[in-house]
Amino acid sequence: QVQDPVLASGYVGVSLSNYGSPSYDQHVVYEAMRVTDLNSPDIVYEESEFAGGGCFGEGSGEGYQTSALDGQYQVQVTAGNYFMAPCQDTGLEPLTDFILEADVVQQDAGNSGLAFRTNTDTGAMYAFLMDPAGYATLVYYPNATESPTVLMDWTSVKGGAAVGELNHIKVIAVGETILIYVNGSLAAEVQDGSATSGGIALIARASEADFQTIFDNVKITSLVVP
Repeated sequence: QVQDPVLASGYVGVSLSNYGSPSYDQHVVYEAMRVTDLNSPDIVYEESEFAGGGCFGEGSGEGYQTSALDGQYQVQVTAGNYFMAPCQDTGLEPLTDFILEADVVQQDAGNSGLAFRTNTDTGAMYAFLMDPAGYATLVYYPNATESPTVLMDWTSVKGGAAVGELNHIKVIAVGETILIYVNGSLAAEVQDGSATSGGIALIARASEADFQTIFDNVKITSLVVP
């Protein structure tokens, strides 16, 4: 994965080089080539108003309260509690290759982020969490009871916003490749095939004090060619 501004557009093609002697012919077969134009994506879900909580819903329970206020999804979690809001009742098929992005604003004393390729029946999911100090982690939960596999331990994220300021988080998942960007900077890049499809969710976790986080502009873009 590189950053390079030299060529911003152009064509794609195939290439073959033969470095053997003239007596060695070479034969290559290409198949199932696919080009996905990320400038014309297939947006399968977009939420910016959160009327009634959108697909995430409004409500309260032990240790948490959620509400749609001023077109944003606000989550309050009491000290020591964890909350996850899965996106439900949208008619989406389980997502395989996709881009998931959202704006996140968080206060101190906790962390929040995005879960993806979730399975609400087993509790399996990938979870990307950020804390207000600008550190982030990426883990995979095999189910609701086993300890998670740490794919990226808590690491300082380049360009992470301060407490009360907006972070734009983008997850790109294609096959076993997972890329996560925060405010346009690459925060995590892993290869992991533990889960290949599933749902998405918003997550928040409070530490020693009550914690509040705000989500906005949630968007899911399918990278699967119809």
